[in-house]
Amino acid sequence: MPNQLSSHQIAIGTSGETIYVQGGLYLNVGPQIADPLPVDLSLRPVSQFYTISAQNLASTGAIALPTAATSRGADILFRFTSPSNGLVSFQSYAGNIVPLSTAVPEVTFVPPVGTYVVRLTSDGTSWYQTQ
Repeated sequence: MPNQLSSHQIAIGTSGETIYVQGGLYLNVGPQIADPLPVDLSLRPVSQFYTISAQNLASTGAIALPTAATSRGADILFRFTSPSNGLVSFQSYAGNIVPLSTAVPEVTFVPPVGTYVVRLTSDGTSWYQTQ
């Protein structure tokens, strides 16, 4: 097993069955999303985690996702600070969003009211809701 004080690794398990984590748990946290919407994430480096302050939204608005083709493998987690109220939607300008509920590709996806978490993953063609 590595020496935790000098190896900068995390060891989980026993000496016979151990996994080593070397920086794999790092999440780049983006700024909180609140009014005013829309927010265009394609204009900035994409983070892996965003919070959405839904209770402060005054009107319907969209969060524009980066192009799926240039974001292959990207996995973005959006966490609502309170249950979603139907005012926030996600848009894909180049590709589709495939929600869990219908598996039918859409250009605009509105999470159901009461949602706390939306996770979207790009396969290079479309964004898929994986949570």
